[in-house]
Amino acid sequence: MKMRNISIRIFSLLMVLAASATAGAWGMSFGASAVSGNAADSLAGNIKVSNVSKLRSGGKMFISMDMDLSRVKVKSNMEEMVTPVISNGIDSVLLQSVVVAGRNRYYHFLRKNHSLPDSASMLYRDNAEVKNIRYNVTVPYEPWMATASLDARWERGGCCAEPERGRISICNLEPRKFVPNLIYVTPKAQEVKEDSAERTAHIIFIVDKTNIDYTRPQNLVELERIRRTIDSLKSDKDYTVTSLTVKGYASPESPYSHNTYLANGRTETLKRYIVEHCGFPYGMVRTEAEPEDWAGLEKYVEGSFLENRDGILALIRAGMDPDRKEALIKKAYPDDYRFLLKNVYPGLRRSEYKVRYRIRKFTDIEEIKRLLKTEPRKLSLNEMYLAAQDMRPGSEEFINTFRVAVAMYPGDPVANINAANAAMAARDMKAAGRYLEKAGNSPEALYAKGMHAAMTDRYDEAIVLFREAANAGMAGAEEALKQVEELKEYNKDFNE
Repeated sequence: MKMRNISIRIFSLLMVLAASATAGAWGMSFGASAVSGNAADSLAGNIKVSNVSKLRSGGKMFISMDMDLSRVKVKSNMEEMVTPVISNGIDSVLLQSVVVAGRNRYYHFLRKNHSLPDSASMLYRDNAEVKNIRYNVTVPYEPWMATASLDARWERGGCCAEPERGRISICNLEPRKFVPNLIYVTPKAQEVKEDSAERTAHIIFIVDKTNIDYTRPQNLVELERIRRTIDSLKSDKDYTVTSLTVKGYASPESPYSHNTYLANGRTETLKRYIVEHCGFPYGMVRTEAEPEDWAGLEKYVEGSFLENRDGILALIRAGMDPDRKEALIKKAYPDDYRFLLKNVYPGLRRSEYKVRYRIRKFTDIEEIKRLLKTEPRKLSLNEMYLAAQDMRPGSEEFINTFRVAVAMYPGDPVANINAANAAMAARDMKAAGRYLEKAGNSPEALYAKGMHAAMTDRYDEAIVLFREAANAGMAGAEEALKQVEELKEYNKDFNE
């Protein structure tokens, strides 16, 4: 161990050093850690330390404490000495010693000052009028002190006597950190688990007809895709298909009435195909139609670089008859109209279909864990949470479960609260902050946001959040608020 003795000049602090919020816990007596049992019995309570405070400011560390000398009783040729020490187990600095001496020993030191530990030692006589002293020292701050503690070495000895020695801990010098208590929220169990699969099919119909053109290779690919999508849901034992909706769209050219006929007819054609080739009851398939997809056209034009983009958008958004609207675009902007007719309108002629299905409930934890890795879409938030309860908190498996949950349910406040907690457990405060933006303002969300603020040393913000959560009845918020308030008081002396 590297050791340095430093002579420290006694000084009077011009400011009052704030006592630590836990100073009462530091009130202790030297001698409690004596080398021998007899020494511990005789020296316990001899010099009492209390009201320890410390202040780091710039390149200096200030330390102050009260010392009660009234209990010290030593024989005429004996003395008792206490030397505070700043140490981190590798580096250390010895501070100014306090010596209480019996009558003969006291005058011996006065006659021979060099025999004191150093010229800066504070010498007092046993039974003298001075019973309580305020001990103040300052030392140059060094980086290793960030993890140091303040200890005290004591020694009792004298003329022709074998010294007795001991050492006790007074307090830590590093700032205390917030100790989080992350509270995960139990998601509400779903009575019925439902989901849907939505797809788009670009089927080419015979011009101006409602019949599918089976000579087109693209149609064969699209129809096969529809069959595979529906068959995969019907064949999965975990799904029960409850309905299928087909919606047909037409592009804005031609009379609106004719487009209505085409949209309805083509949608009905696709419905019959699904009933015949996918084994659906006719009554389970619902149909809808959008005769002219002006919304799709508007979306394309808005993001385009067409020369007359703004003029075309104004006409699209105008509240007028669809046929008149289309005729005005064609007449006012013929070049842009030809481009849209050739490159955009075909994509507006399409069919969309949505398959709704129920998902069975899962209660077997091992099965849920397997699905978390393979088919998490089948799981509800509550089922994922149940699996997490069977995992070691803070483990990679535990944290990843909540990552998967929020990926499956990105807009759910509970999923985001739990994902934020998992991220904070992994000390990924940046990710936790992103999740908390979607966590809402429930008592649980306020509490989690308070945890994030406290763990990133934003104590003022944490106090506000914990107080709001406590007022809303959130369990644990009062304790967290108390901890932050104490930490704020404790750490106020650690200034850069």
